[in-house]
Amino acid sequence: MRERQDWLMGMFRQFVSFGSVGLINTLIGYAVILFVGLVLGTDPYFANACGYAVGLLISFALNRRYTFSSRQAILPGLARFLAAFAPSYALNLAVLYLGVQWLTLPEALAQAAAITTYTLVFFLLCRFIVFHPARPDTPRYAAEGEASMPASPHPNQGDAR
Repeated sequence: MRERQDWLMGMFRQFVSFGSVGLINTLIGYAVILFVGLVLGTDPYFANACGYAVGLLISFALNRRYTFSSRQAILPGLARFLAAFAPSYALNLAVLYLGVQWLTLPEALAQAAAITTYTLVFFLLCRFIVFHPARPDTPRYAAEGEASMPASPHPNQGDAR
């Protein structure tokens, strides 16, 4: 019972950290959008894409380092992060469309439902797939120059996988 409570509290702390990182990357991304669009005078869609790109990179870096304390290789992790972002954002759009078009919810309520869905799904994908700690005997440890742990708790016995 205690282990389950500790696990849930750990996940809750990660979710709060994930949300804090989200606020930070949103503010920075918005600043980039304003700078690129208003100061540099570019097309608003280009400015938006620049802001989102910067925001996603900041989100990846901060979540990798602080939220999930990942030591996995950066480029494969970034690829998984972007792969997790895509369906999360697509689901966000689907919930928004469903809320506005089918359920005729007020736009603000539909946006809130879409953002909530996106946040929960993206967090879970990051937690369990993108930054999920690999087993110590996987090749990534050897690639980083760390000692590999034996696959079996008893080094002289065969791998029971």
